[in-house]
Amino acid sequence: GADLSHAYLISCNFTGANLKGCRLRGAFLNISDLTGADFRDTDLRWAKLTGTDVTDAKFDGAAYDIGTRLDPRHTHLFAVMKQAGKDIYLEREAAEEVGLKTV
Repeated sequence: GADLSHAYLISCNFTGANLKGCRLRGAFLNISDLTGADFRDTDLRWAKLTGTDVTDAKFDGAAYDIGTRLDPRHTHLFAVMKQAGKDIYLEREAAEEVGLKTV
């Protein structure tokens, strides 16, 4: 898939777009039409999808993290997505517990 990391794609029409496997990490897709779009296995870490229409969009296996933003009415999509990026926070927490310095 294409690398669209940190792209500003605000108010775009992605109706039926095939973005499977795309890297959209940190991208802004706010207020876009994502109706029927395919986001399966896409990297959506730190992506912003607020105000979007995600009717019939596919998000199975897409990676999300603490920075991924969806409207409250679309939070059910996290159930089909996979959480990623958590390991860096857990490693830092474990190191702090044993008194190691972290960067």
